[in-house]
Amino acid sequence: RELRRCSLTQNGTVEYDEGWRTLPYLGTGSCGIALAIHELRAATGTDLYEDEYRKLIRACTYYQCAQGTYGYGLAGFATVLNRAKASLSPDAAMALKKAPDTLRLFLVPRDGSAFVRGNQGLKLSCDFLTGSLGVVAALSALRGDWSGVPFLPGGGNHTNEREEVY
Repeated sequence: RELRRCSLTQNGTVEYDEGWRTLPYLGTGSCGIALAIHELRAATGTDLYEDEYRKLIRACTYYQCAQGTYGYGLAGFATVLNRAKASLSPDAAMALKKAPDTLRLFLVPRDGSAFVRGNQGLKLSCDFLTGSLGVVAALSALRGDWSGVPFLPGGGNHTNEREEVY
């Protein structure tokens, strides 16, 4: 049903179509659909929705985005690309490689810490979907510490020793 709400854009991506705009995001958009299809394919060992999946993943490769957040920005794109990294095109692999540096553009230094502007950039936010916590979680997933998605297993890069910080 969600795929039926998507349309092909001029740049060859498949994005969730609201009727007046298309959305590529994880929280509301094609990246969330790409994540669902990725996990379905992994669970079934099949190549379901191959053409759509490839074009949905392409929507996760945008370098310019108004927000850096997990739900509506680059952190979400990076999380989905990281989950799918075994099957990425060269362009998508490059977008994943550049994600940490690109996310730095969205950091706001304040009182010795770094924050991310929340939804629509109106205030600083520390929550998971629209704030700093989601960006830190995405970066942690890129390091291999966890899956990057709260309800999915995976990650746990235990090859290098890290000190636990509480």
